[in-house]
Amino acid sequence: MEIFPERNIFLLEDNYYKPSDLYQLGYERKFFRQFGGRLMQFSAVWFVYGGLASITPDYNMSQSEAIIGGSIGVVGFLMSRIVGKRKVKLGGRNNLRILDIRF
Repeated sequence: MEIFPERNIFLLEDNYYKPSDLYQLGYERKFFRQFGGRLMQFSAVWFVYGGLASITPDYNMSQSEAIIGGSIGVVGFLMSRIVGKRKVKLGGRNNLRILDIRF
């Protein structure tokens, strides 16, 4: 990506655009993406430890424990995929400007 502030345009994939040509911008919310990933890892470890413990004759993983692990995994997936992304529509209060801040 190249920016030309004197002409108020930028270059993306061999095409020139003005800031007014863009309709919306998308960005990633890192906290929610990472936290959702950690919840999915926790769910996987929950099932691995429960499965390993179920090999012994003293313990069997119950249905409620499987529901807990599955629901934590689903919440983590939804958090990382849906809440972890954000789109901002441009116009009105949200504007995009090209500024040259080189020294």
